[in-house]
Amino acid sequence: MPAPPARAHHDRWDRRDLRALGLLFAALLLLVVLSWPVAEIGVHDEPAFINLAFRVSHDWRLVYDNFMFPISAVQGYWPAPFVRLFGESFTLVRLCFLPFAFGVIALQYWFCRKLSLDSAMSALAAATVVACPLFLPLATVAMTDIPTLFFSQLCLALAFAASSASERKRFLLLLSAAAVAGFLAGANRQVFWAAPALAIPGAALCQWRKLRCWLAPALIWTAAMAAVYLLIRWHSAQPGVIMDVNAGASSSLARFIARLWQNPFLSFHDLLRITLTLSLLCLPALLPGLATYLTRRRLRAAAISLIALYAVHRWGLNLAPWMIDMVNQYVMLPPFTDMVGGKPETVPPIFRSALTTGVLLILAGWSVRLWDAARETPWRNRILRWPDSPAARYCFVVIPCSLAYLGALMLRFSVQQIFDRYLLPLACVALPLLLLPLTAERFGAWRRAGWLAVPVLGLYGLVYAHDQFALGRARIEAGRRLIAAGIPRTCIGGGYEFDAWTQFRAQGSFGVAPQRSQINYWFWGNAPSIWPRYVVATSPVPPLQPAPFQPVAYRVWAPPSDRQLHFLIDDHVACPDLK
Repeated sequence: MPAPPARAHHDRWDRRDLRALGLLFAALLLLVVLSWPVAEIGVHDEPAFINLAFRVSHDWRLVYDNFMFPISAVQGYWPAPFVRLFGESFTLVRLCFLPFAFGVIALQYWFCRKLSLDSAMSALAAATVVACPLFLPLATVAMTDIPTLFFSQLCLALAFAASSASERKRFLLLLSAAAVAGFLAGANRQVFWAAPALAIPGAALCQWRKLRCWLAPALIWTAAMAAVYLLIRWHSAQPGVIMDVNAGASSSLARFIARLWQNPFLSFHDLLRITLTLSLLCLPALLPGLATYLTRRRLRAAAISLIALYAVHRWGLNLAPWMIDMVNQYVMLPPFTDMVGGKPETVPPIFRSALTTGVLLILAGWSVRLWDAARETPWRNRILRWPDSPAARYCFVVIPCSLAYLGALMLRFSVQQIFDRYLLPLACVALPLLLLPLTAERFGAWRRAGWLAVPVLGLYGLVYAHDQFALGRARIEAGRRLIAAGIPRTCIGGGYEFDAWTQFRAQGSFGVAPQRSQINYWFWGNAPSIWPRYVVATSPVPPLQPAPFQPVAYRVWAPPSDRQLHFLIDDHVACPDLK
């Protein structure tokens, strides 16, 4: 069967590309402004990283705190000059990382154009990233995920460009730059060292027949891996590091093998949850799969959908969402994570059930299309064209890194729960491949349907980010009221981020504390300076009693919009700093 005609010149940029990128940047900036990320308090895991940035701004040294596992080089050194110039500010440090978010969007668009997608489809892929329920909250809240994603994407982009370089000098220069970018990605989160470890050999193999160059790429790869090894050795020897990365990896692998041997179904269950969550993040690109139900293949698609629905019910998977953390029915962090107390469910079960059914229908449609595509195109023709086409080089350079990352997620599942934000790198890799077969001739209407899903997903991310910061400002006000009433900060349990900053200011690092309160809140075991006699909570929590202070009212966008922070007192806690 002859190869399909190439899309000539679709990877050449023009004014439409610049206009599309400008609109995407403006959309992200507008979302950031609407979320109003102004609050002098950490959100999620920020306290440890912000404290690190403040310390680095004084003496330019990385100092660890007995709580933080990543090496966190970029989190420490990137915001330090801004802190040195403008002073210590949580909001300032958060906004310093926005350029990395713009870089992620640009790289996503670049990958799609290099895969010969037109400007409209490339814009849809980048818009899917902007509107992803995780992207805006991570861009405005977290300090690890977006910079790490940027450097890993940059590493893969440079290696992908090297795989088609026509000159040896350019090829080696791109591989060297990819090694540096990959090294920085792993310096934020160690699992991303899989990018330079696999992408550099992949690019070199793609160029083997053309450039006949193997010694220099081997030296580049060896130098990168040696730098990784030396950094791991240095990091493991630092005081305040909670565990050694090598011991953690070997322990995870041992537990995964034991778990797989005892019950193989559990690993399949975890993989299914990852697949469903990843499908939700890539929903605009997956919507054309519904077109299968309007063709002669609809009976097979319907049968697969029914089997999938039964399997989800039989295997005990919950309704959407399928993984904990940021995408959930509360449109906030779940109860008893960032704060003591319950939170109302904004997304009702009937909507979650409809979303689960819709995602399964879409996946069933895609499975039928992929099966038909595998039968239509002979494998021999694909192998003969193997690293000549951009899509083949993308699979050869980028996909092995993603599979290694997925394997690392499966290892972590065997040790502890993983969070949905860890799937964002996989979504960025999958989007170009999902949009590649959606030609305008066959999927014109369904391509437009993908754009309809973009604002729906983006709305969730906007509401989540806005409401988290609204809650953060209310927590600051609650702490001020208690302190103004003469209550020491060490006697206040204000939630993870509030208490973490109290612990930093009291001892400079985390520690180990016995259970002091009548309720078992997860963070207090890491903060020996906290004696939570007065507790700020999102709801009444028995057996704690109401404290003689008026609740702090605050307003969020997710219903119910009018909420309160309650002051509770724990008579069983005798705070030594309370006079």
